[in-house]
Amino acid sequence: MGQHRTATAPDYRTDFFGWTQHQAKLLLTLRRLGAQLPAELDLDRVAEEVQDLGGAELNSVKSLVRQTMVHLVKAASDPGSAASKHWRSEAASFHADNLDRYATSMRRDIDMQPLWRRARDLAELQLQEHDRTLVPVLPKVCPFAVDDFMAEKFSFDGMLKRICPANSAANQE
Repeated sequence: MGQHRTATAPDYRTDFFGWTQHQAKLLLTLRRLGAQLPAELDLDRVAEEVQDLGGAELNSVKSLVRQTMVHLVKAASDPGSAASKHWRSEAASFHADNLDRYATSMRRDIDMQPLWRRARDLAELQLQEHDRTLVPVLPKVCPFAVDDFMAEKFSFDGMLKRICPANSAANQE
């Protein structure tokens, strides 16, 4: 059962996102069987739900990337904050969670610029709650690629240097 896998079919255990997208496409090809399928089978909705399961996993990865960026922006903007250690450990946790969820098939569906823009906006709001502001030299264009967040080793300081070289030394322990 389930042994008719092509060489290009993603594996459920190693690429859940890719598997859901592939399975949804396969389900929709069953339409051509028409009368041979049970009349009550709603192929379009079943395929959509399978595809949405993968979409939820993708959204989880994007959220973790954005949250990591929020903490990086806050650390760059307020290097002397008592919360710096917390931001560092939270970012490391987000990274670890992402390693468990990310599949390379997601790469083409992750646009870093909107994630960066939202991270900047969220960090700004969170900093304002503590009478702090964004560092003025913060890049407008995302200084990161998807792979920066999926590397096995996570370097908070290395990423911090990429967004604000002048403040990164103050954040090191």
